[in-house]
Amino acid sequence: MRALAVPALIGATTLLAGCGGSHAGATATRTATTAAAVPCASRAAAVPALAHVRTAMAPLPAAPYAIVSRRRYSFVSAPGQVDVLRNGGFAPRVARRIGLPAAAGNGQPGLALTHDGRYLLVAAGSGAVVIDVHRAENGSRRAVLGRLTSATQGNPALAGSVAVAISPDDRYAYVARSRASGIAVFDLAAALADRLRRSGYLGRMPLLYGPSDVAVDPGGRWLYATSLASATGAGSGALSLIDATRARTDPSTALVHSVAAGCEPVRVALSAGGRLVWVTALADHAVLGFSRSLLFHHPRRARIAHVLVGSAPVGVLPVDSGRRLLVADSGPSAVAATGPGVTVVDVSAALAGRPAALGSVRAGVYPRDLAVPPGRRTVYVTNYGSNQVEAVNLNDLP
Repeated sequence: MRALAVPALIGATTLLAGCGGSHAGATATRTATTAAAVPCASRAAAVPALAHVRTAMAPLPAAPYAIVSRRRYSFVSAPGQVDVLRNGGFAPRVARRIGLPAAAGNGQPGLALTHDGRYLLVAAGSGAVVIDVHRAENGSRRAVLGRLTSATQGNPALAGSVAVAISPDDRYAYVARSRASGIAVFDLAAALADRLRRSGYLGRMPLLYGPSDVAVDPGGRWLYATSLASATGAGSGALSLIDATRARTDPSTALVHSVAAGCEPVRVALSAGGRLVWVTALADHAVLGFSRSLLFHHPRRARIAHVLVGSAPVGVLPVDSGRRLLVADSGPSAVAATGPGVTVVDVSAALAGRPAALGSVRAGVYPRDLAVPPGRRTVYVTNYGSNQVEAVNLNDLP
């Protein structure tokens, strides 16, 4: 089962990038900085296994995808549902399940919490499902408040919404739609003020290929999106810089430029302060670092770090004020004894071009996403293929 997971994912993500998309995304590019396609990496790094790291597995009722955490509770998305976990012990435990509306689809949705902690958004269908966090944590049957929906061609449930990001002031939501070729932009504050009778849909920021993930910088001025493929053809993906103000007012002109981001880039995360942008390149078995400043001014020189990690990395999470990265490697490791795992990356070494993969913590089958509850020194890892959330003690990591 482990050996089959990675090829299946690579094929599925490549197919996803090209399904049902409009070619309108090509008109949005003001400056394109793509490079010629290059062969994907043939193998992952031989990351040594880390010993004496405390871990524990918590079983889940369904295959977990994304995870976000608050101090007392965490939320995990799974096909058709969100599991509410209590963070009481070292490993979390399931408190309850929240079913999602059938019209939202049954995919693998991303999650985002508003910064005030009041609402949880679940990427689904052509937009997102909105959940009241207080009700969810307290077991109310009315935790699902409604849905954000956007205009699409064909069945909205098949738009392929896979990720959601929220502006720092909680006013706007941005949903990456992998099959509808673009980012749907919503006035979340207006939708909530209207009790979700309207979605507050402002328009679509077109991207020709993808996207697979979206993130907002701490100031709310810029968006970053990964696309599994780019105009250079198969084997080359892209990281796009997007003007968030234009995305809300004139979406068709919001794309500033795109840069090459390796083979099948799937996740994007910003370091503390947003000075560094990290991307996992699944088919390159690598995590790539980009300078925010250079992305603005010298995009062709923006990539400043390239770290080979374990096989088929997906999730990436900066920890310890950005001094370390945790990378969820979903495929078999180059070190047969470790299998899928979480690689620990030394950011200073990565930026200096030195060997930066410090070691790997063994995970379950197909680790996907990571989160750290506020005030805790424990990271939670979703193991999609073995229906588990894994707890890892951060204090035991190098």
